[in-house]
Amino acid sequence: MVPELEMSFLVRSFEIDGRYRALPRTLTNYLQELAVQHAHDLGVARGQLDEGLTWMLSRLRIEMQGWPRWRDELTLRTWPSGLERLFALRDYEIGPGLGVATSAWLVVDERKRRPMRLPAYVQKLREVEPERALVGFEPLPDLVAAEHERRFHVRWSECDMNGHANQSSYLDWAINALPGAFLDAHVPRTLEIEFRAEAYPDDAVLSRCGGGVHTLVREADGVELARLRIGWEPDA
Repeated sequence: MVPELEMSFLVRSFEIDGRYRALPRTLTNYLQELAVQHAHDLGVARGQLDEGLTWMLSRLRIEMQGWPRWRDELTLRTWPSGLERLFALRDYEIGPGLGVATSAWLVVDERKRRPMRLPAYVQKLREVEPERALVGFEPLPDLVAAEHERRFHVRWSECDMNGHANQSSYLDWAINALPGAFLDAHVPRTLEIEFRAEAYPDDAVLSRCGGGVHTLVREADGVELARLRIGWEPDA
């Protein structure tokens, strides 16, 4: 039987926008917390892996049927959902009936900052064919023409236990390049992120978007840090 974990989250006042909707980063933070807690329960969290190894999120895909709001209580369920080359896959259900998600994680050498082959004790977590909430990641398209652009600096408070900007910061930079009037009137229906490089304190990040495609580029060297595709719908 595939091990799974279920946790409940109450959307709190500091996790919402001015229209009482959960911020997009609130949802991705819940998914991260659930994944970290489950990895710990399974004995494969950071600090439980072999010395010098850590987890890094590589891909995330979310599909929503509704959007959570202030004081909603969400029930999230997660489970290991397969292996693909160097990636450990993890899927989620976001309830009650709000959405589903899938993610791909790498085990990385902390010193060399390079992906490693998944340890045997991680591979053993998939001993039977698991169910899938979402299947597969499609290549994200290039940004053809930027309609909006904004510049950010990575703050110390945006960095996590791996010493780089947290996944929620990437999402914030991408979304906040859009006009406030648009964000007030829309919520994400689909969200895909591909993390390509790490961002560190004081890095300048250029956030560009157009046609639902977002790209984050480090200004100093032009390295693309992440690419996103977000499908928006009018907020009812």
